[in-house]
Amino acid sequence: LFAFLMPFQKDLWACCCLVVGAVTILMWILDRFSPYGFRAEAKNTGEGEGDEFSLPNSLWFATGSILQQGGDNTPRSGSGRVLAASFWLFTLILISTYTANLAAFFTAQNSKSTINSLEDLVAQDVFKYGVQQGGSLFSFFEKSKVRIYKKMFGKMSTLNTFVKGTDEGVNRSRTTPFAYLTDQPSLDYYNQRKPCNTMLVKNLLDAKSYALGLQRNSEWTDGISVAILQLREEGEVERIRYKWWDAMSECNLKDAVVSNQPMSLELHHLAGVFIILGGGAGISLVILLME
Repeated sequence: LFAFLMPFQKDLWACCCLVVGAVTILMWILDRFSPYGFRAEAKNTGEGEGDEFSLPNSLWFATGSILQQGGDNTPRSGSGRVLAASFWLFTLILISTYTANLAAFFTAQNSKSTINSLEDLVAQDVFKYGVQQGGSLFSFFEKSKVRIYKKMFGKMSTLNTFVKGTDEGVNRSRTTPFAYLTDQPSLDYYNQRKPCNTMLVKNLLDAKSYALGLQRNSEWTDGISVAILQLREEGEVERIRYKWWDAMSECNLKDAVVSNQPMSLELHHLAGVFIILGGGAGISLVILLME
């Protein structure tokens, strides 16, 4: 419903509203005290009321300017004209930035390709996909009788998208439209390594766990199984995972997520435009004193 607000963050919208209010008050002050404004002219000539830039009319001027519609009057004094020119430049850059970012939002929404399942991966043509040649997943797809797995293996074989190892698969994902399928712990690790330009889609295949292989009827089987369960119940496994994955991550959550959605602009992105407007306002006050 309010998608048109998405190009700017809330703080930037708030600052834009404050700017309109500040320009309104400042324009009123400049016209009221400048000897070259409408108010001074009306007082000297006795013609008109000199209310072209009263508070309501100044608000109308500022609102019309930021909406690129203009106002009924333009300032007469040099100080007022400097302020108006600065505000018009501010508005030009602001509206141009907003329009470009709004178009990017709607374009991204229309072209967005979301992959949340193997069916999504198979149905699209943007991303190629592959597994490590000779690895466990290679054997899984090669021997599977499930239709979608057979279709995927056939496409991987036709396009020769198999890789020699995880490093190669991850590098292809970083540099080309390529989805690398392998064990989640490995991808969890690489997804938290610089340059932080990958995204991880989990649970595409049936969940599986790592295991230790022992001889049949080994006397160590029960003891090791109980010890592993105990470590999991005590949170030791989760602590180790956090130590070697999360705590050593080179990417924060914002960097690690890759999205087709454009970024909403924040105040610091357009701080220069506000500085230009502030500078123009300062110059206009200096000119007012000179007048």
